[in-house]
Amino acid sequence: MESANVSVLVNGSSTEEFKPKTGLRQEDPLAPFLFLVVAEGLAGIVRQVIKANLIFGLKFGRKEIEICILQFADDTLFLCEDSFNNVATLKAILRDFELASGYK
Repeated sequence: MESANVSVLVNGSSTEEFKPKTGLRQEDPLAPFLFLVVAEGLAGIVRQVIKANLIFGLKFGRKEIEICILQFADDTLFLCEDSFNNVATLKAILRDFELASGYK
């Protein structure tokens, strides 16, 4: 099976296209960093969905700080109000993230 051509954005400019030859091994020193880059993408999607008022997180403390996602290492925890709308939105976010990143 042939792989697609890819390019990388460096300071906003794309590099020449190339064909990836192999994936990263689990022991590869770049693997944790690359995972965190992808995981930050998930957090960014959640922030945008919160700004669009499509999902509502839980509010904590006197200042009622809204939290919807907590991430540490390779763990992700979603904290949302209990509503069918939030469940449907989270499901759509996770499905889109799966399709874009390959992570399940």
